[in-house]
Amino acid sequence: MRDFKFTCRSDLIYQYKKLLSESNNIITTTCEVGVWTAIYSCDIVSRLKDTIQKHYMVDAWAPIDNYNDDCNKSLEEFENIFKRAKDKMNSIDIKSDKLIYLRGLSQEMADQIPDESLDFCYIDARHDYLGCKLDIESYWQKLKPGRMMAGHDYITAEECSVLLKKLGHNLPDQKWEICCDGSINHSAVKGAVNEFAEKHDLNVFASTKDNWPTWAFFKP
Repeated sequence: MRDFKFTCRSDLIYQYKKLLSESNNIITTTCEVGVWTAIYSCDIVSRLKDTIQKHYMVDAWAPIDNYNDDCNKSLEEFENIFKRAKDKMNSIDIKSDKLIYLRGLSQEMADQIPDESLDFCYIDARHDYLGCKLDIESYWQKLKPGRMMAGHDYITAEECSVLLKKLGHNLPDQKWEICCDGSINHSAVKGAVNEFAEKHDLNVFASTKDNWPTWAFFKP
């Protein structure tokens, strides 16, 4: 695919659904990796509830070692965050058996999703280069051919720091250049996405109006 345009991640779902409908295809099975309070999972399911049969939500909802991010909270805080996520999803007019919570480390939870079963997969868990890279690789095989993988925060560690300052956020412990194995890679999410796309000859599409850009590409 040469061109695919979307303004933000909510628009991404609209444009993707519209694109598939042009070839009489629908979105039945979706997944978000890195759910937090389920803001985007709620958006995904709400926009697709006329066709969706299964939505996976993958998140540790627990403290993670070697992750320098403001979202890495205490276990007590995560219990509250998990409850907020479930409450948000329960507010949607959809059968509860279509919502599947996979609570654990993202790469381990991937084994519970059948290969080539997903119509859409959104990556928004770890934002260091290696963590993002491993998530993309783990869930790529879960995606159907011709379908979309996307994700949040298509920026480098330096761009993240600049954006935080611009938005007035003081988060000195948020250091996406530190990978899960302790190595340093300043390219963060953008580096992992671009590297994977180059390896598999994929076109990367990015949102145009988000502070925290969303990326997307299609599986051949």
